[in-house]
Amino acid sequence: MFHIVLNANENYIKYAAVLMTSIIQKTDLNKSMSEFCNFDTDEGYVFHILSDHISESMKVRISNLEKQLNDIYPCKIVLHILNDDEFEGMLKWRGNYLAYYRIKMASVLPQDLKICLYLDCDMLCFGDLRELLSVDINNYQAAVCLDGNNHKKNKKVFFSLKGREKYKFSNIEKYFNSGFILVNLDRWRRDNIENKSIDFLKKFKTLYPDQDALNFALNDTLLLPNRWNFSLGYFVAFLKNSQEILFLNQTKYPHLNYTKTEFENEVKNIKIAHFILDPFKPWDAFQYSIVNDDLQLIEYPFYKQYWSVAKNTPEFYLDFLMQKESINEHKAENLINELGKAVVKEMRRYTSRASYRRLRKSIIFLYIINVILIIYVVLNH
Repeated sequence: MFHIVLNANENYIKYAAVLMTSIIQKTDLNKSMSEFCNFDTDEGYVFHILSDHISESMKVRISNLEKQLNDIYPCKIVLHILNDDEFEGMLKWRGNYLAYYRIKMASVLPQDLKICLYLDCDMLCFGDLRELLSVDINNYQAAVCLDGNNHKKNKKVFFSLKGREKYKFSNIEKYFNSGFILVNLDRWRRDNIENKSIDFLKKFKTLYPDQDALNFALNDTLLLPNRWNFSLGYFVAFLKNSQEILFLNQTKYPHLNYTKTEFENEVKNIKIAHFILDPFKPWDAFQYSIVNDDLQLIEYPFYKQYWSVAKNTPEFYLDFLMQKESINEHKAENLINELGKAVVKEMRRYTSRASYRRLRKSIIFLYIINVILIIYVVLNH
C-alpha cells in the first residue's frame, strides 16, 4: 500500500479529510498499484495522521470517513499522537509545533516501511498519486519540488541562537518546499535526518522552521516538476499582473526557477495544488477574491474545485456547508475591501498632482460602479 503522511490537529482534520477525499477521487480505478511500481504491494493507501491530540468523538468521525472512502478505493487511516517535549522552546508555527512532526515520521512509521509521501493539508489532488511510485529514489534521500526565490540574491543566512556562528545554504537553487516530500525512509534513517534537523532548530534562528531544517539536513534530493507541489500564491500574483512574476532567462534573480513556458505548462498539468503564499485559504476565501491591475475581478484559482470536493467529503460535508454560509455572509464586504485596495494601488502609480487629479474622478466613478455590481451579484447569487 502507498503510505501518505499528514500533520493535523483536531481543528485541521476536516481539511485533511478533503485532501484524502480528493486523492481517492483522483485514483484511476481502472488501474492497479502494480502498474505504477516494480515491487509487490497491496492495493490501497494508508493515511498516517500525525497529531498532538484527537478527541474520542473525532476518532469516531475519522473512522466513519475511512469506511466511506474505503467503499471507493481501499484505504486505512492511522492516527499517531505525538508530544511536544522534544520541540519545547522552539519557534511555534501558527501557535503550535505540528509543523515539526514531519521531521519525526521515519521514527513513527513502521520500521520496515521503505517509502512514504508527506503532504501538507492545505492541498488538493488533481492526479493519480500512485504515479509517484514509479519515481526511482533509491539513490536519493527524497524527491521534492522547488520553493520560490531560489536565487543567489536570496542568501538564506541563519544566525546562531546563542553564539556568533551562522549558517548559509551553499546551494540555494535547490531549496525546496517542505509541503511535499517523497521520502526514502531507509536513507532518512541511515543519514540521521531527524536528529540533524532537530539539532539545526535548536542551534539557529529560522524563518520557516521545519522547511529550513529539512533543507539543511537533506542534501541529496531529486527534483520533481512543480506540478506535484504547485504553489498557488505565485499563480495568483501572475493572474493579477503577468509581469509581476519573473522567470528563468528573464533575470538573474527569478521568482521561479523555470521559464514562463514551463510555468504555463505546469498550470495545465497540475497534480497537486498547494494553497500557500496567498492570504486566502479556500475554506475562508470568497470566489471572486482577486482584483487584477485592470481592476477586474478574477475567480480564485481552484476555488470551485476545492469546494466541490469539500461539499462531498464523507462525514464532514455538513461542516463545510455551514462554513460556506458564513463566508457568503461577508462576501460583499470582502470584495469591496479587495477592490478598494486595488484602486489605491492604481492611484499611487500616478505621482504628478495633475495626472492624479485627472485620473481620480474616473477611478472613483469606476469604483462605485464596481461596488454596485458586486452587491448586485452577491445578493442575487
